[in-house]
Amino acid sequence: MNRRLIDVRELRRHSKETVGFIHRLLNMQERQLERSADTDSTISHLRELSVFPLLGREWPEILSIIEESIVPCVRFEKARRRGGLWEVEASLPAVLSEAIVNGMAAVGLQWASCP
Repeated sequence: MNRRLIDVRELRRHSKETVGFIHRLLNMQERQLERSADTDSTISHLRELSVFPLLGREWPEILSIIEESIVPCVRFEKARRRGGLWEVEASLPAVLSEAIVNGMAAVGLQWASCP
């Protein structure tokens, strides 16, 4: 069975759009990083808190929330079947969505690591 999973012309057209989207996203992030967030709260996106929380959550409670909500997703992702022959992962929407997710993860990591 010789079957092509991805149409090459469609891949070229949509991949250019996807790369353009990721490029615009990264440029937007760079423009936001150029502005100083701590000098003037009226210019930046930060605002003064009117009410501070009185009681924070305890660390064991935070860890239990992470164990219940995040860790099962990570375990499922690592246990997934990998390979280019699996049709769901080799389809055009899967390839392009993977590129978008990786681009957005790079932007999120860049944002989280900036001082």
